[in-house]
Amino acid sequence: MPAPVNVKLPHPRVSVANWSQESAEWTALNNAVGGNSDFYPLTVKAAYVIGIIHDLCESVTCLLKHPHVRETTYIPAYGVFA
Repeated sequence: MPAPVNVKLPHPRVSVANWSQESAEWTALNNAVGGNSDFYPLTVKAAYVIGIIHDLCESVTCLLKHPHVRETTYIPAYGVFA
Protein backbone atom coordinates (compact mmCIF):
# COMPACT_ATOMS: atom_id res chain seq x y z
CA MET A 1 0.00 0.00 0.00
CA PRO A 2 1.48 3.41 -0.94
CA ALA A 3 2.23 6.02 1.68
CA PRO A 4 -0.92 7.98 2.59
CA VAL A 5 0.93 11.31 2.40
CA ASN A 6 4.41 12.07 1.13
CA VAL A 7 6.57 15.08 0.36
CA LYS A 8 6.59 15.49 -3.39
CA LEU A 9 10.35 16.02 -3.37
CA PRO A 10 12.34 12.80 -3.12
CA HIS A 11 15.53 14.89 -2.80
CA PRO A 12 16.19 18.48 -1.66
CA ARG A 13 16.12 21.02 -4.49
CA VAL A 14 19.11 22.81 -3.01
CA SER A 15 22.37 20.92 -2.89
CA VAL A 16 22.99 19.51 0.60
CA ALA A 17 26.45 18.29 1.51
CA ASN A 18 26.47 14.55 2.27
CA TRP A 19 22.76 14.15 1.42
CA SER A 20 23.28 10.59 0.17
CA GLN A 21 24.69 9.58 3.58
CA GLU A 22 22.13 11.61 5.51
CA SER A 23 19.22 10.20 3.50
CA ALA A 24 20.41 6.67 4.24
CA GLU A 25 20.43 7.52 7.96
CA TRP A 26 16.87 8.94 7.81
CA THR A 27 15.72 5.83 5.95
CA ALA A 28 17.37 3.59 8.56
CA LEU A 29 15.72 5.57 11.38
CA ASN A 30 12.33 5.28 9.68
CA ASN A 31 12.79 1.52 9.35
CA ALA A 32 13.97 1.19 12.97
CA VAL A 33 10.79 2.78 14.33
CA GLY A 34 8.49 0.90 11.95
CA GLY A 35 7.62 3.87 9.73
CA ASN A 36 6.02 3.55 6.32
CA SER A 37 8.75 2.35 3.98
CA ASP A 38 7.29 4.43 1.11
CA PHE A 39 8.20 7.72 2.80
CA TYR A 40 11.09 9.62 1.24
CA PRO A 41 14.00 10.40 3.58
CA LEU A 42 13.11 14.09 3.25
CA THR A 43 9.60 13.31 4.53
CA VAL A 44 11.01 11.51 7.56
CA LYS A 45 13.34 14.42 8.31
CA ALA A 46 10.47 16.92 7.97
CA ALA A 47 8.33 14.93 10.40
CA TYR A 48 11.19 14.87 12.92
CA VAL A 49 11.74 18.63 12.64
CA ILE A 50 8.02 19.35 13.03
CA GLY A 51 7.96 17.17 16.15
CA ILE A 52 10.92 19.05 17.64
CA ILE A 53 9.23 22.41 16.93
CA HIS A 54 6.05 21.12 18.58
CA ASP A 55 7.98 20.09 21.71
CA LEU A 56 9.69 23.49 21.88
CA CYS A 57 6.36 25.28 21.63
CA GLU A 58 4.85 23.04 24.32
CA SER A 59 7.73 24.00 26.62
CA VAL A 60 7.03 27.67 26.02
CA THR A 61 3.35 27.07 26.78
CA CYS A 62 4.35 25.39 30.04
CA LEU A 63 6.46 28.40 30.98
CA LEU A 64 3.66 30.83 30.19
CA LYS A 65 1.13 28.88 32.25
CA HIS A 66 3.47 28.23 35.17
CA PRO A 67 6.04 31.03 35.47
CA HIS A 68 7.79 29.42 38.46
CA VAL A 69 8.72 26.25 36.54
CA ARG A 70 12.41 26.47 35.63
CA GLU A 71 13.84 22.94 35.60
CA THR A 72 14.21 22.17 31.91
CA THR A 73 11.78 24.38 30.01
CA TYR A 74 13.85 27.53 29.76
CA ILE A 75 16.24 26.04 27.18
CA PRO A 76 13.50 25.22 24.61
CA ALA A 77 11.92 28.61 25.31
CA TYR A 78 15.21 30.28 24.48
CA GLY A 79 15.42 28.23 21.30
CA VAL A 80 12.02 29.46 20.13
CA PHE A 81 12.95 33.03 21.06
CA ALA A 82 16.27 32.83 19.21
